[in-house]
Formats: sequence, structure tokens, C-alpha cells
Amino acid sequence: MRAALHAAHRALWDAPGNFTKDGYLTIGLRGHQPTLGDSYSNNGSMYIASAGLLALGLPADDAFWTAPAQDWTQKKAFNGVAFPKDYAVNY
Repeated sequence: MRAALHAAHRALWDAPGNFTKDGYLTIGLRGHQPTLGDSYSNNGSMYIASAGLLALGLPADDAFWTAPAQDWTQKKAFNGVAFPKDYAVNY
């Protein structure tokens, strides 16, 4: 999971235009792409989407950071490696 998040974060955050001149996130997948927004989208939506950054709050000695990197589902799929099928979860 750590390796997948790191790859996604680099792909998304390396783009110019992610922030306004005041330092707020902009609408877009990678950089400022306002046409990707819907009528209900606003800059606050970008902060809800930033939940993927929660791992940054884990201590440095947490297994999330210290365990060896592993391939994630999409990487396995695109490389022809077998992976378990996802199923609906009922909590």
C-alpha cells in the first residue's frame, strides 16, 4: 500500500498548478483542471479527497513505513501477475 500511495502521490503532486496563489488546493486530478469539477465541486472538495495523506500522521516506526514494499493490485494486474479478486464487504 505504501508503494502504491507513494507512486500515486508523486504522479499527482509533481504537477504545477496544484495550488492557488494563496496556497489552497485547486480542482483537478493533476494540477489545475477546472473542467474535471462538477457543479457541486469546490476547493473544499479537494481537502476531502486528500484523505489519502492520512498515513503521514503515522509514527515513523509504524509497519506502514517500515515493512518491505510490495506490489499493489493494479501493478500486479498490468504485469500479468495473479491477484485475489475483490468482493463486496458487508460490515
